Amino acid sequence: MADKTLVCKDCGAEFVFTEGEQAFYAEKGFDNEPQRCPACRKARKEARKEGMVYAYYEMSLETKEIATRVQLTEEEVLEIIRKKDEQ
Repeated sequence: MADKTLVCKDCGAEFVFTEGEQAFYAEKGFDNEPQRCPACRKARKEARKEGMVYAYYEMSLETKEIATRVQLTEEEVLEIIRKKDEQ
C-alpha cells in the first residue's frame, strides 16, 4: 500500500493519505477514503462544536468562478432552504 494524493472536496487542495492512515481506515472498517484535507476536517469539527454548520458554495458568473466557505447557524441554513423552496 503506497501513499495516495487526494484532492479536498471543500478547498480543492491536495493532501496525502498515508499508508498508516490507510491501514487505520481499513482496521476501523471504513470503506471510503477521506474527502477533506486535515485543515478542512478540523474546521468542520470546530464549527460543529460551536453549533455552526460549515458550508461550501460555488457559483459561476459568466466566465468567472467564485468559491467561498461560510459558517452558518442551523437556523440560517434552514432559512436558505426555505427561500429556495419558495422560488
